[in-house]
Amino acid sequence: MQRWMIGDGTGLEFPADPDTLRSAGPAFLTTAQHAFGALPQSNRITAITRFQECPGDSTGRKTLLDVRYARPADGLPTELFVKFSRDFDDSRRERA
Repeated sequence: MQRWMIGDGTGLEFPADPDTLRSAGPAFLTTAQHAFGALPQSNRITAITRFQECPGDSTGRKTLLDVRYARPADGLPTELFVKFSRDFDDSRRERA
C-alpha cells in the first residue's frame, strides 16, 4: 500500500514510508528537489543507485539513498538521507 502525506511548505505530496518512496523513485525526488530549489530545473535525478534503510531510535524510519543526476555538477549531493516522520509498521514508535 502506498502512503502519502501533504507537505506543509509546498503542498507537495510526499511518500510517507520507504516503500512508497522506492515506488515514486527518481521522478519524485526530482520534483521535490525542484520544489525546494535544491536542483536546477534543467537537471533531474535519473537513478537511485542505493536504497538502504538504516536503524534508529526515534519515531520515524530512515533511509540512505545514493542518486545519479542527468548532469552531475559540483555541489550536488549524491548521498541523501531521508527521515520519515511515521513508522506505520511499529505501533510503539507510531504512538510516539
